[in-house]
Amino acid sequence: MLQSPGCINTKGRCCLLDDLLIQFGYVGLFAGSFLAASLVPFSSEVLVIGLAILGYDKILLTLVAGTGNFLGALLNYYIGFKGGEFFKKHVSSNKKSSEKAQKALEKWGAPILFFSWVPIVGDPMTVVAGYFKMNLLWFSLWVFPGKLSRYIVILLFL
Repeated sequence: MLQSPGCINTKGRCCLLDDLLIQFGYVGLFAGSFLAASLVPFSSEVLVIGLAILGYDKILLTLVAGTGNFLGALLNYYIGFKGGEFFKKHVSSNKKSSEKAQKALEKWGAPILFFSWVPIVGDPMTVVAGYFKMNLLWFSLWVFPGKLSRYIVILLFL
């Protein structure tokens, strides 16, 4: 089985999900990036780096990962839009992150969503944006470039 770089846990075992997704190339990257943008704790950076090291096209990696990550953020937006109150009360595993995301969104408005890729507060921010019924066009105009820029920066250093 192909091993993804940088995905060794403290006991020396490789992360099987990363390996599985890397074997599926761009499709695996899309799925992993989608998962990473949802509220599921997962890192798509390992997939991007692993596929880049394997020789995959960096422009396509950026577009696939950015699109998957953006669509995952849209799912979060939809969750907030349709069931934000229920989610906030019963499902959210990290209420502190949700509260921080809400305060940041209230203070800075839509431009703060450029940073929705930031771990811990970024994903809840997209749920909160849906909960507040933020205009979807403004949401998209800030989230998608932010998601793309993260992968551009990662790939520039390889």
